[in-house]
Amino acid sequence: MPVETKSEWVERVLGFRLPTAAQAPPDGLTAWRTVRVAALGSLKALESAFRGMKEPETDRAIILLRAIQANLTEAPRTPAQVGELETYIYSVHARIRKSSGEMTRKLSDTASQ
Repeated sequence: MPVETKSEWVERVLGFRLPTAAQAPPDGLTAWRTVRVAALGSLKALESAFRGMKEPETDRAIILLRAIQANLTEAPRTPAQVGELETYIYSVHARIRKSSGEMTRKLSDTASQ
């Protein structure tokens, strides 16, 4: 599986393309609010999909999705809050990548039995 850059992950998961150095960045707070609304919609849709599944691990996934939603601050006000939010988002990205790898291995093991 090819490794994604942080920008590629943000675009794939949140549906928002981060501006390149050649582009003038939009107002940071306006851009964040736009991306946040899209991300919350995606997370809620994913939660609904998980609710429809009858797998024992979906409860843990729903708890994680709700925690992610709760931690996506609507309007970080200080550079420290922005930094904390960035750190949180990248840590969630790492956890999701790890979890999806574990899930893929479990599915692969199950299929080979």
